[in-house]
Amino acid sequence: MKAKAIMTGLWGLLVFTAPTLADPPLATTEKTYRLLQTISSQLQEVQTSFTPSESTPAATALAKAREQVRIVAAHCCRDLYVAQLTAAKAALARNDRQQGLHHLRKADETLSGCPVPSDPEPEHDHQESGKEAVARR
Repeated sequence: MKAKAIMTGLWGLLVFTAPTLADPPLATTEKTYRLLQTISSQLQEVQTSFTPSESTPAATALAKAREQVRIVAAHCCRDLYVAQLTAAKAALARNDRQQGLHHLRKADETLSGCPVPSDPEPEHDHQESGKEAVARR
């Protein structure tokens, strides 16, 4: 039963992440993030039904799936933050201060709730410098 619910959630994720013309990017990103949170909590609920010493293939697969959902949720959280900032910028460009402030507050709330990635990505480009290119030759 729980596996069916998880599969339904994963199919829903695919539907929500498909490009749509009706929803603006912010609404779609919010829906995707909420769905990922729901899937994560369902996976956690199922995982707690296994005993800690149980090392079945199902328990291993479940732990791996939960970690993958956690990673995707962290990336989606940052995407939601960027979408909210973009919406705030668009509102402020239209001189809609109230809507701009609303989006900025939501962005702040989102950022404070984003999980910290376990292995932070470097903040610089991965392009090699001229000296590194010469040294490699």
